[in-house]
Amino acid sequence: MTVSATPHEFHVPGSPVSVNRYGTRAYRDWRGEVHARSIAASVWSGPLMPGPCSVKVRYFWRLDRRKDVDNILKAILDGLDGKIGVTPKPSQTVLLDDREVEHVVSQRTRLGFATRLDARRLRPEEYQAALAALSGQAAVFVSIGPGPNHARSVTR
Repeated sequence: MTVSATPHEFHVPGSPVSVNRYGTRAYRDWRGEVHARSIAASVWSGPLMPGPCSVKVRYFWRLDRRKDVDNILKAILDGLDGKIGVTPKPSQTVLLDDREVEHVVSQRTRLGFATRLDARRLRPEEYQAALAALSGQAAVFVSIGPGPNHARSVTR
């Protein structure tokens, strides 16, 4: 099965939880929220991305205590593949397994009241995440797409 060329995008309002809080209720709740937002209004069954894929995460923060961009990835990837603390794993997930992720981009963006947002420069869900962060304390935009073309990135 091939991965869709169209990225699957969504945002999660609120402060992401660090891997340093692994095993806590806050960690379980956050990855559950990521899972719920990732399959909201879904029209597929089974994993959406069953093969190699890329994930882009953009963490917008305003009043939130700044978090490391690498530490927030684990809970997000766990939520995408259905590791939400329920047994058995839900049948409807974005990823078959987070081991299928071959490329990750993680970015942190600080927002302030003087920040100018240009909807023409941001993807629609990315713009919604930025607005959510301005009205709250933080939000995370997630985009999942096809994996990298290794034939173009490896020289022989």
